[in-house]
Amino acid sequence: MLTVTETARREKVIALVGNPNSGKTSIFNQLTGGHQHVGNWSGVTVERRDGWLESDGVRLRITDLPGMYSLAADSPDEVIVRDFIVHGLGADGRPDLVVQVIDGGSLERSLLLTMQLLEQDIPLVIALNMYDEVQRRGMLINAEKLAQKLGVPVVPTIGTRGMGVAELVAAIRQTLRGDEGVPPGRSDPASKLSEAHHLDGQAPPASCRGHTALRNAGVSPSRYRIKFDAATETALQHLQFLCADAGRPIPRGIAIGMLTGEPSAFRNIPDSTTETIQKLVRERQPDAGGSWTEAVVHARYAAISRLLAETVGSGGRDRVHSRTSHLDAVLIHRLWGIPLFLLILFLLFQITFRLGGYPADWIDRLFSFAADSVKALLPRGVVADLMADGVIRGVGFIAVFLPNIVILLTGIHLLEDSGYMARAAFLMDRVMRLMGLHGRSFIPMMMGFGCNVPALMGTRILDDRRDRLLTMLLIPLMSCSARLPVYVMVTAACFPRSGGAVIFGLYLLGLVTAVLLGRLFRRTILRGQAAPFVMELPPYRWPTLMTTWSVIRRTFILYLRRIAVTVAIFAVVIWFLANFPRVQQPASSATAAPTGAAVATYGETTYIHRLGDVINPVMKPLGFTLEMNIALIAGFIAKEVVVATMGVLYTGSGEVDSSTLIERLRRDIPSPAVALAFLVFVLLYTPCLTTVVTLQRETRHWVWTAFSIVYQTGVAWLAALATRHIATWAGLG
Repeated sequence: MLTVTETARREKVIALVGNPNSGKTSIFNQLTGGHQHVGNWSGVTVERRDGWLESDGVRLRITDLPGMYSLAADSPDEVIVRDFIVHGLGADGRPDLVVQVIDGGSLERSLLLTMQLLEQDIPLVIALNMYDEVQRRGMLINAEKLAQKLGVPVVPTIGTRGMGVAELVAAIRQTLRGDEGVPPGRSDPASKLSEAHHLDGQAPPASCRGHTALRNAGVSPSRYRIKFDAATETALQHLQFLCADAGRPIPRGIAIGMLTGEPSAFRNIPDSTTETIQKLVRERQPDAGGSWTEAVVHARYAAISRLLAETVGSGGRDRVHSRTSHLDAVLIHRLWGIPLFLLILFLLFQITFRLGGYPADWIDRLFSFAADSVKALLPRGVVADLMADGVIRGVGFIAVFLPNIVILLTGIHLLEDSGYMARAAFLMDRVMRLMGLHGRSFIPMMMGFGCNVPALMGTRILDDRRDRLLTMLLIPLMSCSARLPVYVMVTAACFPRSGGAVIFGLYLLGLVTAVLLGRLFRRTILRGQAAPFVMELPPYRWPTLMTTWSVIRRTFILYLRRIAVTVAIFAVVIWFLANFPRVQQPASSATAAPTGAAVATYGETTYIHRLGDVINPVMKPLGFTLEMNIALIAGFIAKEVVVATMGVLYTGSGEVDSSTLIERLRRDIPSPAVALAFLVFVLLYTPCLTTVVTLQRETRHWVWTAFSIVYQTGVAWLAALATRHIATWAGLG
């Protein structure tokens, strides 16, 4: 038994695995609370989340692994999970224990991964999650019998409420101590290997090094072992013996990988042994004929069917399934499913635009009061102007749009948490096919509405490299939340009665542009067919208050950090460029604004004016003002800076708050047509610097990154020019 003194100085590593939509994140949050850290796996850009838990004086590090269905990995995320669990390629080697989180309502699908984990001879605990849904559906799962059959603890849990988590921790602690023992009826693997040679009509090799290596390595049969046909069993045991005899003992799961031809199964195996194994695999075949892969897959699903027949029953009508079927008949209908999805998005943007305006007024007054107070307290001069007009007002111009961003991202989260977003991906599969992709690509693209950075990382769920690369090139066309303040500011100034519709149109334009460019890229630089689309549709669920509040809080904190650091710094930089060198000039020479328009006080000698003169010849056909051009340059750092820049450029002419800035924009922007062209340019041109860096890290090639910058800027310019002319022709000039 493991004592506290023996383990107090050692950290136990617990790997948390499970299918997507199994509630794994809820279990992770319940186990670790606020003691979490987000980073990357060593040498790769795949994200990892670690949390910590103290139990019996032992420090448990919980590593939340990406969702997966099988250890037969294809995507970058799945490769990381497989290498960590199977080959121990993490910094700490193989984890001390694996906790598999299973959606109780999808037990059959989850058991495939369970079988593969059991074959790896690693301590395992199962969290039978979403047990409340199991009961609502009238399912009867005998958890005790399932645990007895599998030979591992099975703990019913409800992750969103924290129910069963204490029992799960107790099962983890007990398994780490080794209290679960070894199920009866299991013999030593070395003797099994000897028996295998005997059954195959061969005498065991003279060397006993293989037997000794297996015993020393502690390799033992899985608690639950699938019984393959005699030829497959003999081949597996022969493979294990060959590796052990070469000083590389392997668990049964890796032997199965060798038999089915998985390249990763031969990692760290000597070349001579690899050749012998491959020859053995070629020369033999299963009893029923066919391939080894077919024999393994058939046996696994047959075993799963037997387990389900013995442990799962039905207590009545499946109400959840019935409700899901009725809703799906409407929401994913082949004719009106997509129009309904667009209507839902339209309503979300209307709510974002209208509802976000109320707290925005309060925030605006707060920052105006703070700026006025600073000017009243400090002596008149550069320092007072810098603090009030550069820092406070610059940050205030963007902070007023925080409610809009929180409302939008919360709405997207509710759609995702309810199960509707997966259906949106299913609906959009037909649209995605137009650009040479499939519905699964829609998920990271939809994430791009929140932020392009995690959306680019989300492309790791795509197995095909061309699909992934094409999706990454198109994601920056999705309008991230950082662009939303620009939309709200300009539409409030030029389209006060139809702001929500204009913003919805911009988001829709991003999708249409992605479709057109996707078709072009798929037929030219990224030729090929999209991979087949297979996706699970989870049951509809009511979003939980705890997870929704967590999203709101996280969005609020992250956005405040961006404001406090990025926006504040560049607001000061823009203020400095707009005010120095200071030369006394008439205000009328500052800009070429229309008669009666409010103008900024910076003159033709300031750094900002010189910068504007450099890009003016390129942007002149679009009709943008000097302030708009300069704001677009600053927006390359972060799109929020566009608003802060335009605000700072106007603050020199008096006490300017958000509402006053909107009035000045209404007078300063030449026409609604130019306003629309500006919004289209903001939508389509190069994303922020962080997105560019992430794109380079994910593609691992600067050529694709440079191509992305060039093509987006070119498309933005052409689209803005077309928008101005079309809008002018339509009477908005």
